[in-house]
Amino acid sequence: MNNFTGDIPKGFGWFLPKLQNLKLFSNLLNGTIPSFLANLTELTSFELAYNVFTPSQLFPEIGNMSKLENIWLPCTNLVGKIPDSIGQLESLKNLDLTFNSLSGEIPVSIGNLKKLVQLIIYDNYISGELPVSLGNLVNLRYFDASQNNLTGKLPEKFAGLQLISLNLNDNQLEGEIPESLVSNRNLEELKLFNNKFTGTLPASLGLNSNLDHFDVSSNNFVGQFPSFLCSGKKLTRLITFDNRFSGNLLENYGKCDSLYYVRIFNNELSGEIPISLWSHPRISHFEITNNNFNGLIHSSISKARNISKLLISGNHFTGALPPGLCGLPLLAVIDASGNQFSGYLPKCMSEMKNLQSLRLQENKFYGEIPSRVSSWSALAELNLSGNKFSGEIPTELGSLPVLNYLDLSRNIFSGEIPSELVNLKLNIFNLSFNNLEGKIPLGFSNSLYVSSFVGNQGLCSPDLKPFPPCPETKSSTWILVVVVICLSFVVLVSGFCFVKKKTRTIGGKTWKLTSFHRVGFNEEEIFSALTDKNLVGSGGSGSVYKARLKTGQTVAVKRIWVGKKKPETDSAFQSEVEILGTIRHGNIVKLLFSCVGEEYAYTVKITEKSDVYSFGVVLLELVTGKKPIDPSFEENNDIVKWVTGAAIAPEEHGSGGKGSNLEHLMDQKLNPSCYDYEQMEKVLNVALLCTSALPLNRPSMRRVVELLKDWRHITFPATDQ
Repeated sequence: MNNFTGDIPKGFGWFLPKLQNLKLFSNLLNGTIPSFLANLTELTSFELAYNVFTPSQLFPEIGNMSKLENIWLPCTNLVGKIPDSIGQLESLKNLDLTFNSLSGEIPVSIGNLKKLVQLIIYDNYISGELPVSLGNLVNLRYFDASQNNLTGKLPEKFAGLQLISLNLNDNQLEGEIPESLVSNRNLEELKLFNNKFTGTLPASLGLNSNLDHFDVSSNNFVGQFPSFLCSGKKLTRLITFDNRFSGNLLENYGKCDSLYYVRIFNNELSGEIPISLWSHPRISHFEITNNNFNGLIHSSISKARNISKLLISGNHFTGALPPGLCGLPLLAVIDASGNQFSGYLPKCMSEMKNLQSLRLQENKFYGEIPSRVSSWSALAELNLSGNKFSGEIPTELGSLPVLNYLDLSRNIFSGEIPSELVNLKLNIFNLSFNNLEGKIPLGFSNSLYVSSFVGNQGLCSPDLKPFPPCPETKSSTWILVVVVICLSFVVLVSGFCFVKKKTRTIGGKTWKLTSFHRVGFNEEEIFSALTDKNLVGSGGSGSVYKARLKTGQTVAVKRIWVGKKKPETDSAFQSEVEILGTIRHGNIVKLLFSCVGEEYAYTVKITEKSDVYSFGVVLLELVTGKKPIDPSFEENNDIVKWVTGAAIAPEEHGSGGKGSNLEHLMDQKLNPSCYDYEQMEKVLNVALLCTSALPLNRPSMRRVVELLKDWRHITFPATDQ
């Protein structure tokens, strides 16, 4: 790994005939992969991965390199078809062509590579069917052709190979899984998700192997849920969502000690969950939503000490939530919505300090929200809508620091709306259809909140229509009188103190902060102009110089007298500054200060969303290498408008490749590789979300962190980007 650039020298092909290992991976080579390398007939290892080569085909002459055992060419901008001549490399053990733009079909000749152990071609545009000749690769152990455009069925002979890993996810494969897959005793990893497979899985699948990772999600499988996937006691990830599996979840999965990740939602599974699964000590993620499960959450769930996400919505569970949930130290997300739960919430739930999301909507819960919920310091989402909760809304909810989703609608809450809720930075807020009464807090007087309060007959507001105005009471009138008297007294006393202090003050002055326009010069340019040659005149507070900047602009510079100032001198200078700050003259420079969200201009209110905007601008500067106001932008343009305009503009860089129209925005001084482009584009996308013109469309900083960690799920607001 170095930083070599340019073409591969021709001397490699002509003067190194006995070269056995060519390893130039992770450099900055940007020519083509030259065909003269085929002259290296003694070469056994050919590694050019992770370079920025010009898009080119893999040269057909590669078939002459008969001693090759290892070809490692991921991320090398390969296009076109895999040459048929590759089938001549009978010594080849490893072929890795991932992260390229290869197209066409897998050559039938690959079936000649009897020594091949690993064939990795994922993330290309390869199409057609899997050739039957793949079944001849008797030594093949790792096959990954995921994220391509493959069609057709899985060949039976190929499925019977003794593969350790078979990855075919994200294609368009169809048909049933061959029974021959059961005979594979080496199989540890099977990923078939995001295809069009149908039918039932082989009944004995997993019985003879040590499956570790099993993912057949997002297909059209039907029939009984597989029974023997953990026969080898090694299964860690069980993922079957978005199919039509039926039947019960068997007890043997509860006894699968290695299991820690379960996602079987959106199927037709039924019956009760085995007690051993509720109490499983290692499962971290348990997602069984949208099935037909029933019964209770067993009290033994208190033993599930490793669980962090419990997602069981859209089933037919009944009974109350067991108090054992409260003692689970890692539990962060509970989604039990859309069931038939009832009863009170356990009081101990207020002690769940790590709880981030609590979704219990559309059940039959009743009673009050547990007191002392101020300990829910990590809670971001609370949805209790569509139940029978009653009592008053706890004022402590208003002190939760990260709560941004609050839905208590369609219950029977009573009393007044706590004014503390105004402190929350909410994206979703709904208290509709309860029995709330009294005045709507002033912070919710915006018309955007009308739908949040409808269906509460006792609410009133002087500002928010269509709610009726609140009636004035004698007590409120007396309170108003007392407040006015107190304020008047404070104003009189403050005025007296101010006048008295004014008469005693000799030199003390109050500073006034003023925002200015941006300047294009620095102190060195100014200091160099302070010479007698540039002296214009002198006044009571200093001398004035004429300075000509590098930009061609001429400014006036005032140099203040140093030494002990007299009060009258300071007063004269203060008056002069105030006059210069208010008059309009061609030589008065206006400076622009800071970068802040656009809404500040008309709301004069700084919020967390303003900080998010500023963070977005910083991200744009880092990725593009531009300043917020750059000479390369058009007039009246800034970095946000410049990047946004490019993001929504039509693709200008051709088609057929995997590039983005954002690539030309990135700072080329960084010499980004194809991996770097992917990461930089991720940051650009997050920055665009942060600098959305509408504050409501900007994510919270917590969400920004999540997006930077999991960039594939970034979506843009349709309203302004």
